[in-house]
Amino acid sequence: MSLRWILLSGNSSLNKTRKLTLVAVLLATAIALHVIERSIPLPTNIPGLKLGLANIVTIVTMFLLKKSHVFSFVIIRVMITTLFFSGLTAFWFSLTGAIFSLLIMMIIAYKFPEKFSITSMSIIGALAHNLGQLTIAAIIINTWSLFYYFPIIMLSAIVAGFFIGISSSRLLNFLYNRKFLLREKEYEIIALKE
Repeated sequence: MSLRWILLSGNSSLNKTRKLTLVAVLLATAIALHVIERSIPLPTNIPGLKLGLANIVTIVTMFLLKKSHVFSFVIIRVMITTLFFSGLTAFWFSLTGAIFSLLIMMIIAYKFPEKFSITSMSIIGALAHNLGQLTIAAIIINTWSLFYYFPIIMLSAIVAGFFIGISSSRLLNFLYNRKFLLREKEYEIIALKE
């Protein structure tokens, strides 16, 4: 499936009120998914392991908003969720992982859209997120022994990234089927392909 999408009405034609409403709905959805995720017990006590449900919204947002707005969206989402639910230390871990992940996913989505599916982009983004968090933790704590967690954290990233990618892809297809999105290839609309 191609990674190129456009809003049916075109990003530039959305008025400010509609853009603000769209961002508010996306942000509220991401926060709600974060709260739901916090209530799901995981079978392990390894720090940093989680599903990353809010990343479904982040991936969808990549295809709905301008690049600069996506970065703002992610920073605001991380600020709200970590400062209200986790604390200042978690903020830096989350922000580092989120920015690193977003950078990698945006490179994939905008530079290599025909080479990666949304699911593969999500898996790579999850790997980048965990690597970013593990690196910042090792720097802050001043020990590289945290990388003993690396295989477990990367395996969980692959599983979570797969789930998030499939969910994001299905949500984008839902929006496409409801005529909210069109797929784009060099400014020509292309047929839905899986």
